[in-house]
This record gives sequence, C-alpha cells and structure tokens, in this order.
Amino acid sequence: MSDTEGSKFANRLQPATYQNDTQVHFGIAPSQKTPESWVAVSERLVARLTSLGMAYELHHIQMIDIYDDTTFKSQQCEKLYRELEFLAGVIKDPVLGEVLNTLAALIKPALGKPLHLMVSGN
Repeated sequence: MSDTEGSKFANRLQPATYQNDTQVHFGIAPSQKTPESWVAVSERLVARLTSLGMAYELHHIQMIDIYDDTTFKSQQCEKLYRELEFLAGVIKDPVLGEVLNTLAALIKPALGKPLHLMVSGN
C-alpha cells in the first residue's frame, strides 16, 4: 500500500475528527432511575464499536442502539464489560481504544451492584 493511500484515512485515528459529532450518552444509575451524569461518545465511534461487536459476535455490544435508548441490567453490564475488555485487547485503533477504556471505567464500579447502564441514542 502506498503512503498516500494510508494517510488518506489517518484522520480516522485522530480524536479531533470526532469532536463535533452527534453524541451518544452513557450513564450508570440505580434501577428505575435516570443517571445523574453522562459520558458522551461520538455517534460514529459508537457505530464503529457496534460494528466490531457484530464482527466478533459480541452479543451485548451489538445491543447498543445509536438511534434509541438502551438499558443494560446489572448482569448484562458484567457481560458488556467483559466484551469491552476483549475488544480492547484485540484492536489497534487508539481512538476506539480510548472509548473502550472510558466505557469500561464507567461500568466497572457498578459491577455486582443493583445498578444499570443507560445508553441514550439519538
């Protein structure tokens, strides 16, 4: 592959490329409650995440809907966390890697507790 072809796509690995994107929001809260704070992630990066979830047959990552709301119960959060860890170990994409780390850090304190993850799509 020529250098010109590779650099044509280099912006896809730059965080600044996604700073003005529509956002998908992720938050942790007790059951039947709305999260008090949210983590915002570029809709394009969440789409990349869910595409990899399909490619690797990761059931819970595939459940994230960028256009609607999705709720993961406590046990589902544990499975989603494991799927995020798996992807973090196999990808080389630094921008998506940061998303994986951010989401894992959001979910980890909730593991084993009666909390749920809410995803608010657009």
